[in-house]
Amino acid sequence: MSERWLVSLPTRERSEEDVWRTLHVQNHEQEHAQCHPVDVPPLPVGTLDDLFGASDQLLKTCVSVEAALNRLKRVLGDFDPRAAESMAHVDVEGTRAETYLQHFAWNEAKYPSHKPIRETVEALHGLAMDTEDVLKTRSNEYMQCKGQLAGLLRKQTGSLAVRELSSLVPDDWVCESEHLTTLAVVVPRSDENEWMKSYETITELVVPRSAKKVIEDQESCLYTVTLFRKVEETFKRKARGEGYHVRDYTFEPNASHESKDRIAELQCTLNEKEAALEEWCRLALGEVLSVYMHLLVVQLFVESILRYGLPPSFTFGIVQPRKKHELQAQSVLAKACSNSTAKSLKSLIGKDSNAASGVDKMSLPYILLPLKL
Repeated sequence: MSERWLVSLPTRERSEEDVWRTLHVQNHEQEHAQCHPVDVPPLPVGTLDDLFGASDQLLKTCVSVEAALNRLKRVLGDFDPRAAESMAHVDVEGTRAETYLQHFAWNEAKYPSHKPIRETVEALHGLAMDTEDVLKTRSNEYMQCKGQLAGLLRKQTGSLAVRELSSLVPDDWVCESEHLTTLAVVVPRSDENEWMKSYETITELVVPRSAKKVIEDQESCLYTVTLFRKVEETFKRKARGEGYHVRDYTFEPNASHESKDRIAELQCTLNEKEAALEEWCRLALGEVLSVYMHLLVVQLFVESILRYGLPPSFTFGIVQPRKKHELQAQSVLAKACSNSTAKSLKSLIGKDSNAASGVDKMSLPYILLPLKL
């Protein structure tokens, strides 16, 4: 998403109307940024200790919620990179994310403003952490299903040492009776001639001329061989000694169809889980974005009281600077606070065009919190 700042501008020397009039006039003339006021109800101030405690709590909480927001974006990005990057098709409190950020309004019904700040912060943090717990559960279920399907597909397409045999060995090539059994043996291609010469003598009671080549790949060949059950374990042991790999394989009629049905079933389940997880991520992303915005507003309120003092004399806004116009947007904000500070702003910022990160924020005549989206 485009860069945005949440700002607090002091109104002790200039009225709120004058501050916003200056912003709109400057931006109308030069179009350095879009500026929208943020209407926030008065929050309980409490004691100075309460404010300092809330300030420390908010710093940690915002980092935690930012991490939860980014995890949701990463998961959604696996399905729809554009949606995760631009927040396209993400709704927040019934409106598109872009519109929500431009016209943010405090949700009084969900977060009553009369409650103590610490209680509000804990409630907001709890909602974000609950969402993250659900994300972990849903993601684990999805990845487990995806892993099961990948495992079955590997058995269908992997090397002959691991490949599913039920879809390879014809039913009429298998002899299973009270006394006879058929084994599947993986033979290196370089040893194929030796195998054909010697398989009947690896042990006694091997059915003569019973070896049949099922399939081959670049490295190996798969053969079936029939022998008496009483020498099965001896044959396996001696075959391994000769460099052949006797696959653990139990013949089951219709196993090939069952395997294909299982793959189709898992693919259908995976598609359903993917669609459900993607849709849930969109909804959850909107909810956590709302939490994040409310936390930033509370943080901005607390920092404004600590910076400007009492009674509260400041106004909040959302600023979206044009790309490569961050420095000029900072100048406009400073001028809206007082003309004298705007003259020295360029010296504070220097030549860094990324004004949000290139300024000592305590040197600015206002407070700026970048929205880390």
